[in-house]
Amino acid sequence: TAQRLTERTMFTEFGQVLGTMEYMSPVQSKFNQLDIDTRSDIYSLGVLLYELLAGSTPFEGKRLKEAAFDEMLRIIREEEPPKPSTRLSSLSLGERASSHPLPSGKGRGEDALTLASIAANRHTEPARLNKDVRGELDWIVMKALEKDRNRRYETASGFAADIERHLHDEPVEAGPPSTAYRFRKFAKRNKAALVAASVVAAVLFLGLTGTTWQAIRATHAEQLTQVQRDRALEAEMLAKGESERASQEAARAKNEAAISQAVNDFLSQDLLEQADPIDVPYDRYTEPPADLKLLTVLDRAAEKLEGRFADQPLVEAALRHTIGYTYGSLDNDNRAALHLQRAVELREAHLGEAHPDTLMSMNDLARAKSDPELSARVLEIRRRVLGNDHPDTLNSMFDLAMVTGEKGETARAIELFRENIKSRRKVLGEDHRHTAYTMHCLAHALVYSAGKDGIPVADDAEIESMYRHALAVYRKVDGDTWHTYDITFRLGQFLNSRHRYEEAEALFQDALTRLQSLPGADPEMEAEFTRELEALYRNWGKPERAAEWERKRAAATTQPP
Repeated sequence: TAQRLTERTMFTEFGQVLGTMEYMSPVQSKFNQLDIDTRSDIYSLGVLLYELLAGSTPFEGKRLKEAAFDEMLRIIREEEPPKPSTRLSSLSLGERASSHPLPSGKGRGEDALTLASIAANRHTEPARLNKDVRGELDWIVMKALEKDRNRRYETASGFAADIERHLHDEPVEAGPPSTAYRFRKFAKRNKAALVAASVVAAVLFLGLTGTTWQAIRATHAEQLTQVQRDRALEAEMLAKGESERASQEAARAKNEAAISQAVNDFLSQDLLEQADPIDVPYDRYTEPPADLKLLTVLDRAAEKLEGRFADQPLVEAALRHTIGYTYGSLDNDNRAALHLQRAVELREAHLGEAHPDTLMSMNDLARAKSDPELSARVLEIRRRVLGNDHPDTLNSMFDLAMVTGEKGETARAIELFRENIKSRRKVLGEDHRHTAYTMHCLAHALVYSAGKDGIPVADDAEIESMYRHALAVYRKVDGDTWHTYDITFRLGQFLNSRHRYEEAEALFQDALTRLQSLPGADPEMEAEFTRELEALYRNWGKPERAAEWERKRAAATTQPP
């Protein structure tokens, strides 16, 4: 390859490319061919084997001929050809191969053969051909076609030897030397010996299995006897436990019934009879004043509570909670706190801190005392015991926001209101009355705290949207209630402060009309709306209308009840 044999020997000069492109090795495609050796022939032999298997050369002749000269050389040097099995998989039964298999019986210039014809020339089916080529023959061909000649077969005899190994079901050098692959080849070569060994192993296994099975049966019988004894003992203990639980349930039911009866007797005999003492025996009769108020009734009932249920602490706790809650509803927080504190003490001592009744009393006590620390403690316990999404937990979060706001920590209250709205939306829904009321409280906090203590000014559109949504929900769910008019009042004040006088006027006028059509309407509520209309007209620059509403308000306050 490196020297001239005779004066007439032809050789490739520098800068020339000689050879058939489809069979040319990458080193031959270089302009400098001085480094060509016999491994270039291994590449060409690999092309021949590729064509024998797949019916075409690795790089189709048509593509090479249509490419520019430099592009054609680049393809041979750089592109990796598909494996023979991949080339076959890309053909359908009706698709044409790009060139003939060598022993086709037809000349190269004739029409290309189909995949079916390629398989027929190899005396097999198309699917079978692809399966036979995939694997070892792919490995052998692609090793011969390596771009790096150092990774090809060293000699043609080494190439041929690997093909012989494939034909004799021996491991080929081109394949991955995995244990599973080598075992498969060994098994294929030694089927008879493996069958005999398998039979012997099966006999030994069956014998060992039989012996082991007998031992297991004996052990199992012994264990079964022990299990039966254990189950009998367990059934006895279970029956005893069920009996104890039944006794506990009966005692608890009896206790709850006693509490219910005691509360009912106290409310009916010591509380409600003071408002209607007609059927009270003479020796217990006390003439009620004409203007007897519920607060007076509560005071009298609370006096009778002292020492009456000394041996029934949970009864006393239930009554203390009811009275304390009622005092709170009447805005008498001091008396409410007195009774709720006692309810907490009794329930915590007999039920524990985490009991729902104890937590209920603690929560109401925190509201009565405006105690954010106690309210936060109730929230923490309810989160731990009930979870974040339980309604009681959400109520505690709302109460903590209210108490925090009352203590002047407005920024923290706003943060809690937002968190509560997010949770109530998820658990209760957008249109639940509790979700809506939290929106109303948040809107109110944003309106009256904007710019204070570094709190940023809220978006007016967000505030109005929350007010209007809350109002729509309450009108739909509750109709005309104190909450409905409170939200209407706050929304009207907001619109007035934003100089949207016509909208505020319409809102106040509608609220007054609704109020006056109700039987027993609250005169204080009417006065509030009248006073706000008076302020609205003054802001609007309509002093005559303001004076008119001032006269209406004065006349309403001087009328006899």
